[in-house]
Amino acid sequence: MSTKYIIDGKNVRIGYVKDSGNVIYAHGPNGENVGYYSKSSDTTFDRNGKRYGFGDLTNALVFESARKI
Repeated sequence: MSTKYIIDGKNVRIGYVKDSGNVIYAHGPNGENVGYYSKSSDTTFDRNGKRYGFGDLTNALVFESARKI
């Protein structure tokens, strides 16, 4: 299990992603779950389970959640 912190252009930590093997979870600025990426289906889902897109878009989910704050 590895954790990668997401940093914006001003070197401010805005969230992180955790790789737990078959699934990568995206967490926003306050540590809340903002979605996940399923490696087996190559699909990213938002926090509500709705398909966000194909491929690993967890960084985009983190940036989007930070922008809404």
